[in-house]
Amino acid sequence: MGSTISTYALGIDNGLKNRKNIKAMIAVQPLPYQNYIDALGLPKFSQRPVVKLNHERTGVDMVE
Repeated sequence: MGSTISTYALGIDNGLKNRKNIKAMIAVQPLPYQNYIDALGLPKFSQRPVVKLNHERTGVDMVE
């Protein structure tokens, strides 16, 4: 999840791309977000609310 939100932060207005000390970013994401949620062991019925809450908080649909 850290790579996803860091990549998002790099691209938003007034985000990380405006920091003169950041020249590049390497983001290693070993799992797609859905696999990460599955690995947590959350039952399928509770996954959708978690994804929705993350989307509401960040504005990013991490599953897409």
